[in-house]
Amino acid sequence: MTADVAAHLGVSVDTIRRDLRNLHDRGLVRRVHGGAVPIARLPASFEGRLNEDSNGVNVLAAEIVSRFKPGQVIGLDGGSTCVDVAAMIPPSLEVTIVTNNPAAAVALTGHAHVSVILLGGQVDLTWMTTTGSETVDAWRNYRLDLGVLGVCGFDVETGLTTNSPSEVATKRALIESSTDVIVPVHQDKLGVVAPFAVAELDAVDIVVTEVKLPASLKRACKRAGHEVVVVSG
Repeated sequence: MTADVAAHLGVSVDTIRRDLRNLHDRGLVRRVHGGAVPIARLPASFEGRLNEDSNGVNVLAAEIVSRFKPGQVIGLDGGSTCVDVAAMIPPSLEVTIVTNNPAAAVALTGHAHVSVILLGGQVDLTWMTTTGSETVDAWRNYRLDLGVLGVCGFDVETGLTTNSPSEVATKRALIESSTDVIVPVHQDKLGVVAPFAVAELDAVDIVVTEVKLPASLKRACKRAGHEVVVVSG
């Protein structure tokens, strides 16, 4: 990538490398082999994430909910998209929702046919999820038909990443407990690398996004055997 950019701009590779080092030192990108990738943006608060423009996110949530079947046991991870997923479940659908996301559990108020299991543990007040060994052990007590996994970054080389160190273990436990893992990937997470690694791309079964994947990600998903669903508003 570095050589391609240098050729395109008509400058030396050393110039591009120096500029990338400068951007990396300023916290604007993360250097990787051959170039650099964007760094996951960190909103100020959980409320901020819920209040952000969520038109695309809601489209992803609707696609995910359309896959739920009566009688399934479904795991919902932390994050605002999983809150949207919970809120969009039809009240008449008989499913069991297991989650470490208190806001998702609250969003199911009034869903008389939905059984809701909120996992215990220490509450991370930044990310509003329960975390720690108690939560990890609790995830492992369930055999989930489908796990909806939230990520902050989705990248070819780095895989699935998060900004939340306390959630790494809980996300991995959710993956391990799920027959199928579905990941909603908003366009601002594609090709992005967050600081903490969760899993390789092959941990995912279904990718739902609202934009076409970059060619490199599309090839990686095909190699991993992913079902890739592109939805539009």
